[in-house]
Amino acid sequence: MPDLTELLTNAAGAYKEGRLDEAFHLSRDVLAARPGDVEAMLLMGVIAARQHQLGIAIPLLAQVAERDPSSFLAHHWLSVALRRGKKPSEALAMAEKAVALNRQEPQALFQLGMCHKDLENWESAESYLRSTAKISPHISSFQYQLGLVLDQLGRSSDALVAYRRAVALNPSHVDALYCIGQMLVRDLDFRGAKEHADRMLEVDSNSVSGHSLLASASVGLNKAAEAAHHVGRVLELEPDQPEVLTHCATILHAIGQSKEADNLYRRSIELEPRQGYAYYALVRSQKVADSDLHLVREMEKAQVEPSLPRRHRGYLEYALGKAYGDLGDFQSAMSHYDDANLAIRHQKLGSAQFDREDFRRGADFAIRTLGSDFIDGYRSAGMPDELPVFVVGMMRSGTTLVEQILSSHGEIGAAGEQRFWSENRGGAYDQDRLRALAASYLKTLNEIAPGKSRVVDKLPENYAHLGLIHVALPNARIIHVRRHPVDTCLSIWTTPNSSRVPWTNDKRDIVFVYKEYLRLMEHWRRIIGSDRLLEIDYEDLVTEPERVSRQMVAFCGLAWDGKCLRPEENTRAVATPSDWQVRQPIYRTAVERWRTYKPWLGEFMDLLPE
Repeated sequence: MPDLTELLTNAAGAYKEGRLDEAFHLSRDVLAARPGDVEAMLLMGVIAARQHQLGIAIPLLAQVAERDPSSFLAHHWLSVALRRGKKPSEALAMAEKAVALNRQEPQALFQLGMCHKDLENWESAESYLRSTAKISPHISSFQYQLGLVLDQLGRSSDALVAYRRAVALNPSHVDALYCIGQMLVRDLDFRGAKEHADRMLEVDSNSVSGHSLLASASVGLNKAAEAAHHVGRVLELEPDQPEVLTHCATILHAIGQSKEADNLYRRSIELEPRQGYAYYALVRSQKVADSDLHLVREMEKAQVEPSLPRRHRGYLEYALGKAYGDLGDFQSAMSHYDDANLAIRHQKLGSAQFDREDFRRGADFAIRTLGSDFIDGYRSAGMPDELPVFVVGMMRSGTTLVEQILSSHGEIGAAGEQRFWSENRGGAYDQDRLRALAASYLKTLNEIAPGKSRVVDKLPENYAHLGLIHVALPNARIIHVRRHPVDTCLSIWTTPNSSRVPWTNDKRDIVFVYKEYLRLMEHWRRIIGSDRLLEIDYEDLVTEPERVSRQMVAFCGLAWDGKCLRPEENTRAVATPSDWQVRQPIYRTAVERWRTYKPWLGEFMDLLPE
């Protein structure tokens, strides 16, 4: 009979040297000869857990944990096995016992944090993962997982720091690169996103997430053909993953391939009904009728699924709001929109609040600093180029439609939404610096739309920087799009926005920002001449599209192009929530939409004109 003590010693030695199969067989031999040997059970259970043999690991480790309550390894690895077996509550209980036995072991703290993450206990997850990262600051996976949790808590800037630390520790950390790239897409930094996607594909040319990120960046850079190419690669590499199909469909919608996109959304839902965005994307591009009630029932069923992640729940609420609105049940629609905004607000901000006073101080500074004296004193510092056309206004006021109309003109290119001026406003109060910024900006526009006489930059919030823009580019045209204030705010409320704008999910915050926007525009109106600032009303544009479109083209200093009356034929990529709307012929149904929701508008009614 073999010496069992020697066998067990050999098994432990093989385990330490990484010969897991050998260690497993040796410990199994010990158990065959001496059933119930705690050391052999523990070793065999740990190896089975590491090798994902959960049917072996869980019962073995459970026995050891019961017989030896002080065994840290038994509780820790049992937690690992239970978590891999999709038993998060049981895994959490074992992880808590493991940490109680060894509070300084980073892997145990990490395991406990991951169990809380699985259960969406975000605050607890953040606490344990932060402790893990503090004890072991040089492990990239700890930083990456901390970043994911911080993102869920709405602390995007902190999440970005964690992701960047993960990449600094491991430049080939594809998942962290992807998360940074996605954040850059949300911030409209499409060049930065492309750089991160390129780095991912250098690590792995068949990276699904790399091609996916590059497709998103290509949409933002107005490169529809490249976006379509990378969507094709994603679908070749991962044809049956629901979230991948949904993302690909979103890209196809953005580049105008709506039928193909809707087919992918439906296929994604068939594979995984517990989704939010896929349902929302499907119903937003069509009018829901009585014949679609089965789809509404499917969404309601998915909505009450306990395991549905919060972000999916928010999109489902938006989808149900859209569906009930189409069906004429406006009270139910607004109830779902209210729930959607509550969910998304918590996801964006957590327990934080939008800082209204800080926002007001920004407006006060612009009005106080960027007045007539500033413009007169800096006028000679700017670049006289006529290339830029800025389209500004409140979010959801019709700026995307204006861009679509203008960029249908043969001489006008589209730059999408450029954050250049919001990112560079702080250092622009020096004439040399101002001129350098103007030159850099013009270079960017020429790279995006080479050979065009005019290029449209359609970032609505550039309304806050018009004084600086006008000084830097005194011959640039500015088109301000106005829309009925309550219609505008209602559209913000009923449209999900993936950007990190912090005020879009609270009615009082939206009204506050709208009033500050009006105050700023009144200031710019006094100091920027009508030869450089044209104001149009969305209602006039959709009622008299030819008259207003001709007015805009003439304001840009160009001859008329009849293609501007067919913006739905424009094939450029559109990376905003209005991507599906601008693929339709100009319609008027959004005018005075607020009236159907009047009893449930709440604070928005404060904006009704006297």
